[in-house]
Amino acid sequence: MAVDDTGSGFSSFAHIVKLAPDIIKLDIDLVSGIDLDPVRRSLATAVVAFAAETGAKVTAEGIESAAELACVKSLGIHYGQGYFLGRPGPLEALAGYQAERAVSPNPSR
Repeated sequence: MAVDDTGSGFSSFAHIVKLAPDIIKLDIDLVSGIDLDPVRRSLATAVVAFAAETGAKVTAEGIESAAELACVKSLGIHYGQGYFLGRPGPLEALAGYQAERAVSPNPSR
C-alpha cells in the first residue's frame, strides 16, 4: 500500500500511522526547494526515519533539479519522480530511455 501526497495536508501523519504503508510518497510541495530549505529537509528526514523503522520506502515527487535530486539522495530517500528525472511519454519511449541510462558493468566504458 502507498500513501500519496505526504506533507501536503491531504495525507496526515495520523493516516500514515494507521495504515502503515509500504510506500510513502512525499508531495511536491515538500520536495520543491528541499535543497535550500532546512525545514523541508528536517520533515523529510523524519519521514525517512519513520519509514526505516516501519519497513516502508520513500518516494520524492516533483524532483526538478540536480540539487533537489542530490539532496533527496543524501537524505536516504529510495525513489524519485519529476521532470528532472524524465518527462511523461509513451510506453515505447521507456525502453530507449532505460537503455540510454543503463549502467555499464565495465567501469572502463
